Amino acid sequence: SLTGLAVAIIVALVVGAVWGLERVLNVLAPVIWPVAVAGVLACLLDPVVGFLVRKNVPRTRAIAVVFVLALVIVAGLLANVVPQLVVEARDLAAKTSSFKTELPDKAGKLAAEPPRWLPKSLLPALRAYSESAKSASTNAPAAPGVEIITETNPPVVVPALPALGDSTSFKSVADYATKLLPKFGQWLSQIMGFVGSVFGVIAGLALVPIYAFYFLLEKHGIATRWRDYLPVHDSKFKDELAFVIGSINEYLVAFFRGQVLVAICDGVLYTIGFLIIG
Repeated sequence: SLTGLAVAIIVALVVGAVWGLERVLNVLAPVIWPVAVAGVLACLLDPVVGFLVRKNVPRTRAIAVVFVLALVIVAGLLANVVPQLVVEARDLAAKTSSFKTELPDKAGKLAAEPPRWLPKSLLPALRAYSESAKSASTNAPAAPGVEIITETNPPVVVPALPALGDSTSFKSVADYATKLLPKFGQWLSQIMGFVGSVFGVIAGLALVPIYAFYFLLEKHGIATRWRDYLPVHDSKFKDELAFVIGSINEYLVAFFRGQVLVAICDGVLYTIGFLIIG
């Protein structure tokens, strides 16, 4: 009985610890994610900084040079990619209206005259899509007297302003204001929440290079003294815990560097392939 009670208490403590850790991480997420991103960035840039340091470049100057090179590379990529994205998005927006009519027609033609390579199991879905798209295009607009603000998620429905001039006009206006104010408050809270989240992301991104600079500058001190900050007394268990954490850190560093190498290889191969096919 005592053993069962002890096991139950241990399980309850573990569950409580996991729940408490989740709550703490949820509260501290805006502070933790810039540190995590900066740590990954520092792991990726550390080999370049180490190479410059081995060439007798002061560490602070080496970090500054690496940051400037990274900034130039990112700016060059954005200068090449963003204009093309704008052009493609503009073309897609211009062709969207034609897609709405062409795709259902093509689906209907495929369903009426299916080619040999098309599986017969897809024919009912093509017919249903063609018919639903054509029926949706002929649907009536929203009911009169209701204004829908679609820029918010979920959309806010605002009642229409009542007609004035009769004996109940003042009462109608009061009812309208009573119905409108909660909708306006909901819309304003959504806008403020969006602005706050955007500001938090911008502030976090601004802190990432500062954290990364500190990690790269204090690499030697962090690597030699991080064991001192473990909340465990000096013992064999602490040595084992430090070994496990160090091994996990090495594998994480290798993983992220490997992902960068894989991304570079994919980018080169995709570029060559897309250039070949035009």
